[in-house]
Amino acid sequence: MNQPQTADIFYYLLILLLPLSALIARRLPLGQAVRMTLGWIGIFAVLLFVITAGKRLGVTPKMLAENLGLSDQSVTGHSVSIPKAPDGHFYATVTIGGVSRRLLVDSGATVTMISLPLAKAAGIDPGADPFGTIIQTANGPIIARRAVAEKLAIGPIEARNLDILVDEHFDDDGVVGMNFLSSLKSWRVEGDRMILEPNDQ
Repeated sequence: MNQPQTADIFYYLLILLLPLSALIARRLPLGQAVRMTLGWIGIFAVLLFVITAGKRLGVTPKMLAENLGLSDQSVTGHSVSIPKAPDGHFYATVTIGGVSRRLLVDSGATVTMISLPLAKAAGIDPGADPFGTIIQTANGPIIARRAVAEKLAIGPIEARNLDILVDEHFDDDGVVGMNFLSSLKSWRVEGDRMILEPNDQ
């Protein structure tokens, strides 16, 4: 399991110094200052534990927002409506191999691509493609490995045995490409939302 890095701990200590320095500046009685200091240390200890545990379990803030119902991706019948993010892109909550992640929906990507950590978490082994495939990206050519996702779902919309690429150099979890979108009855952008319509059930 990943342990907190020294740089991370130093960063958290610097943040903790802010409220502690404010307490010192207020010149409170010693007893009250000690109680408030211990309180702040307790709060930061809990936050550090939650952040560390989340990293170990692969939980991201986006996943928490989705689980808490803070995401405004919505389902009407069998259709899924995805809001435009502040960066101008569309991100869908995708379930693959029982693991949920927020992935970019990219109509410019021919094939759906996921990161190696996500592939491992979803139980997908790209080892069957030992040589990999060279593909062109916005950042230049990369070598990705072909694999198959037994089921990839966005809300109630599912794709079975979907060809994917696994890239160990991905900074993000991945992108949903045209091979998924083309399996739908239709997809379109209406204003600030992307609408996915599945084939007739």
